[in-house]
Amino acid sequence: MSSEVETSTIQELAYYWANERVVPCLVPGTTTTKSAHQSTAAFNLINFNHITLASWDDYPMPPPDFLHSRWPKGSFDKADKILGQLTEDITVPLDEGSVESMIVAPIERAVLLLYRDIYGVRPQSERLGIHTQRKNLSRTSSDIGTFPTEPNDSGRWVVSGPAASWDEMKSPRSGHSKGMNIDMKGLEGTRLDAGNGDGNISSLLKLLGQVTELCESSTLRVGYLLAPPLCVRPVYLSEVVDKKATLYVAKNLIPGRDDSTTPVERRLMDPAAWEACISRIAWKSFCVWVESEPGAREAVSGTPEYRDWVDVIKRTLSPGESRPLNTNDRLIPFSRVFRPIFQLLRRTRHSAWSLAFSSLGPLHVFKFLASFRVSDIHCASTITYPNIVYHDIIKPMHALGWHHHDIKPSNVTKDVSGRIHLIDFDAAVPAARCEGYCPDIDFLEGWGVVLDKAM
Repeated sequence: MSSEVETSTIQELAYYWANERVVPCLVPGTTTTKSAHQSTAAFNLINFNHITLASWDDYPMPPPDFLHSRWPKGSFDKADKILGQLTEDITVPLDEGSVESMIVAPIERAVLLLYRDIYGVRPQSERLGIHTQRKNLSRTSSDIGTFPTEPNDSGRWVVSGPAASWDEMKSPRSGHSKGMNIDMKGLEGTRLDAGNGDGNISSLLKLLGQVTELCESSTLRVGYLLAPPLCVRPVYLSEVVDKKATLYVAKNLIPGRDDSTTPVERRLMDPAAWEACISRIAWKSFCVWVESEPGAREAVSGTPEYRDWVDVIKRTLSPGESRPLNTNDRLIPFSRVFRPIFQLLRRTRHSAWSLAFSSLGPLHVFKFLASFRVSDIHCASTITYPNIVYHDIIKPMHALGWHHHDIKPSNVTKDVSGRIHLIDFDAAVPAARCEGYCPDIDFLEGWGVVLDKAM
């Protein structure tokens, strides 16, 4: 790493890799896209089971404290060495194979190394490894797979079992296509059809059939449909019970992918899009690592942050019901009320905050920060409260020059009068310190909130 770059958070690493490693190496590539191979195994799986499509609505964004927690810089230097091949002297064509082998697979190898180093996990007999184009038992290959590996007699780590998860790569240019961004709501409840086996099937259904088989053949039954940097879509297949299963497909996790005013070529070279893409891949890799590598969960579960992450990890690896608002279990301890205020005041140099804190008292300041209410709406619906959080809290907060950076259901509470409040300002920053990527926008888009263009 350059001596000028001080990288010690996942978000900083994603920013550094996007701006200094990936984008400077990209050059226009061919528009050729590998065909989605419909294997006999996929055909049989779909034809002999009733597999319906569903939208994975509760897929979470990476926790802000995962992205912004500071770790020893030396760990990041070690991870960056894996991407050291990407220099200004190297060119990476914007085609599927090159992006897969030279960018995405090395990033996944690097973050696995990073997590082991941060948490002190030193696997001796088994660890996860990233392999490309490795066939599963049905002879179908995923573009990138996270496999368990073990050392052979010569000390070389070799694959020892089926993949824990997978990534199916598509051409970067296909990331803006209608097929890659199709709204699964319109297909909710539709049965997946494998066609008649003679190739007479749409490319979209062929792709869905392919990812269905990849899910079924992996131990976690989850993976990513990737067209970096414009498309990242998580996919999960439930267990087949009585020849019935559900294929869940989340929406595209990359913000701004519907921008039709910017040429595709420029969007493919956009560092902000690559930064978002890398951070999503890093979080999914972390969840798979915690769940599948021996010793990983034990190492992470002993840390304070794991308590806040465990539910997000679970919802990253499989669909689940969103936890409803419950007033009774959201009683806020005294220390939790005042700790964010002290941290928030310590981070800013604005004298107005100090004056307000000293003259009005901390409780009044907390109420001001935690209750940006402009309308008298009483609602406890888990469907509509994200819009209340956006219009009544986040928009006024942004207008006053502050970003929350930790919007999530567990930080939304309801008082006895039914009013919605946003709490926990540990990660809040002045707007001037939030350039480009903004977690507030990602969380709101992840909840399905339609944002004003000004945001």
